[in-house]
Amino acid sequence: AVLASSLLDPSLLASTLLASSVLLGGQAYAKTLVYCSEANPETFNPAIGIADSTMDAAAKTIFNRLVEFKPGTTEVGPALAESWDVSPDGKTYTFHLRHGVKFQSNEHFT
Repeated sequence: AVLASSLLDPSLLASTLLASSVLLGGQAYAKTLVYCSEANPETFNPAIGIADSTMDAAAKTIFNRLVEFKPGTTEVGPALAESWDVSPDGKTYTFHLRHGVKFQSNEHFT
């Protein structure tokens, strides 16, 4: 009750709002990823998850894709790959990455 009545004071209210905006403004530079989803993802590994919440939280926000659907369509467009070629038999795809794009390599994938 004391806090509520003191917040009615215009000068105190202005000071409180200023202080909260300064504090919250500093969070914009935090190194923490905050993601709001309609449900908890089953996993952050989209290779083993099937729920929409997993795809929304992990596949679309954490992992970049070579290609993606153009917004509002089923037409495939560039993402990490700026272009690609398909062999005449349709079995081999060669992706041409945008400048500066690198893939992770490890003992299982080079």
